[in-house]
Amino acid sequence: MGDADQDVLMPLRMAVKEQGDEVRKLKEAKSDQMTIKAAVQELKKRKNALQDKELEMQAASGPKFDRDLFEKSCKQRFIYGASFDMYRKYEKA
Repeated sequence: MGDADQDVLMPLRMAVKEQGDEVRKLKEAKSDQMTIKAAVQELKKRKNALQDKELEMQAASGPKFDRDLFEKSCKQRFIYGASFDMYRKYEKA
C-alpha cells in the first residue's frame, strides 16, 4: 500500500487505538460490566470499519496473483509437469 492508502487508513487506525486504550482503562479501573461491554462493542465496530476499508482498498488495487510464480512452485513440488521433464537430467549434451 502506498502513502495515500496509509493516509486514508491512519484515522481509522487511530480510532481503533483510542477505543482500545479506553477499554483497557475501563478494565483496569474495574468499571461496570455494561460500560465495558458497550466500549468493547464500539471497539469491534471500529475494527470492522478498518478491516472493511483495508479489504476495499486491496480489492481496488487488483489481484495479486503471480501466475509465473505459481507455475514455478507447482513444478518444484512436482504437482504437475510435462511427461519428459523428469528425463531432462538424463539428456546428453
